[in-house]
Amino acid sequence: MKKIKFATLTIATVCYNAAEELEKTIQNVAKQTYPNIEYIIIDGNSRDNTLEIIGNYENNISKYISEKDNGIYDAMNKAINLTKGDYILFMNAGDTFVSNTIIEEIFTELYQKIDSKTNFPDLIYGDYTVINKTFSETVKAEPLEKTWTGMKFCHQSMLLKTNLAKKQVFSGDYITSDFEQVYELYQKGISFYYFPKSIANFKTDGLSSKNKIKVRFESKEIVQRHDKRLKTALSFWKLIVWTFFVETLRNALPTSFFEKLEKLKTKILGGRKKITTEE
Repeated sequence: MKKIKFATLTIATVCYNAAEELEKTIQNVAKQTYPNIEYIIIDGNSRDNTLEIIGNYENNISKYISEKDNGIYDAMNKAINLTKGDYILFMNAGDTFVSNTIIEEIFTELYQKIDSKTNFPDLIYGDYTVINKTFSETVKAEPLEKTWTGMKFCHQSMLLKTNLAKKQVFSGDYITSDFEQVYELYQKGISFYYFPKSIANFKTDGLSSKNKIKVRFESKEIVQRHDKRLKTALSFWKLIVWTFFVETLRNALPTSFFEKLEKLKTKILGGRKKITTEE
């Protein structure tokens, strides 16, 4: 595959007391074949052996800081302020890319389809793979023209131009401040580009995954700043009721049984999700 050297991607990992998971992510980033990668780690003054792990991989890390922060989005904003790349992508500790060549594949496709770096899209996004307890599933990113009821892709599968990230930093007012950032940029008319492959893997144990009902309410509030139609409000309330039902089941049932139901639903209904592996 031809080496593309005209765009630099900053990959940023924010972490706190996640040394074991962090090492997996560092190793995965280090294996990427794309040559122009800046890798930044923002640590929240961890008390485990995170700094030891970072020290073991200093040759694979462009820069890092370890200091107390005011939460995940404060740490992510620190990364944005430090980045020198043309694009930035966030990979949490424990997240991985689906292959060693995926970043190179993305930029190769852009290079083949777009005549100049200055014409590159503002935001590149793709599909993603969710790692559940008993199985994994690949989720197809939804078309942007669909009614926005929340994040249609994850920040692990999203490359955003750094200059835009610096202008639209995370507010930190919401659990879903990543959706807020993307939605506000969407309202400003930035350009999007869909890369039709799964880009990253992530586990369903993040802050958003553990607070899905609150995330629905937050997404409703964010969207309704711009879209005050009754139709939009009703679609959110339907989604909130459904999410409440699903989360009630999730909390009441053993994880293995609940995930069997999820797999069955995916196999029957299909849609955005496709089962990729089973434990």
